[in-house]
Amino acid sequence: MEKKYNVSTEAVSDVERVSATVSQNLKLLRRQNGLTLDELSRKSGVSKGMLVEIEKGSANPSIATLCSVGLFFLVRSLNRPGICLGRLNS
Repeated sequence: MEKKYNVSTEAVSDVERVSATVSQNLKLLRRQNGLTLDELSRKSGVSKGMLVEIEKGSANPSIATLCSVGLFFLVRSLNRPGICLGRLNS
């Protein structure tokens, strides 16, 4: 007998796992960088309300929102002492 899958349930489960992971990682990154929600909001351009909802795991942020926050942390990490990107055009 062929095994049947409930795609809807599996998709919801995947979304919940991704949401929980994003929530945990954002909170961890923010705290490791010593930032308040207000500071991260100002510096990333994402509203404080959205950041709160993401950290609670109750928001489904757009890719653009995640990119804004991710780009902020990427630029911040590249501006730390000891980071050298080298020359792009030799």
